[in-house]
Amino acid sequence: MKKLLSIILALTFVLSTATVTFAATEPIKATKTSSAVMVNGKEVKFEAYNINNNNYFKLRDIAKALNGSEKQFEVTLDGAKNAINLLTGKAYTVVGGELEVGKSNKLNVRNTDSRIYVDGIEVSMKAYNINDNNYFKLRDLGEFIGFNVDWDGANNRVLISTNQETKQPPKQETKQQPKQETPPVDPADPTVGRPGSEDFIPIPEDQINEQGNFNWHN
Repeated sequence: MKKLLSIILALTFVLSTATVTFAATEPIKATKTSSAVMVNGKEVKFEAYNINNNNYFKLRDIAKALNGSEKQFEVTLDGAKNAINLLTGKAYTVVGGELEVGKSNKLNVRNTDSRIYVDGIEVSMKAYNINDNNYFKLRDLGEFIGFNVDWDGANNRVLISTNQETKQPPKQETKQQPKQETPPVDPADPTVGRPGSEDFIPIPEDQINEQGNFNWHN
């Protein structure tokens, strides 16, 4: 009985280990994006993929498409740090293969493990490596680079615009001048109610008593 129990436990352990291993190595599903992509009103052909209901675009394709616009950016790689650097406002250096559709139907998709920097600051962006090219979520790029991304559902189009500011500039606080309050009148002040003084306050005649003093109780 004990031997049978040991065999059952061993089989359970093996099966559970195999299940965990299979789940960890389950391939990432990516399908080609069928939507048209418009950049500042002009259609541009991209090789883009939909992963978990989000559109991912080849990083260098976006850099090439926006080159020369207000939102252009450079892409550099730092092999020693395993880092991808995005430099906003700088012209993109073409390396070849940008905006070209791959011929292979086989996709090798894995998570990008590179660190990502925008203007020297490390940021968190979800990215995948598809057939040795880095693909980024389009809206993430728009947020960090500064271009606008919209969806035209009626025409099945992704709209990219570089002439709309997506980053809200910091609001400048307006300093309000302190209100000048009128100092309270001191009834013991001998200058109150006397012409010629800086604090002269006219006093109605019916507020002056027989002794010529201001009557505060009337």
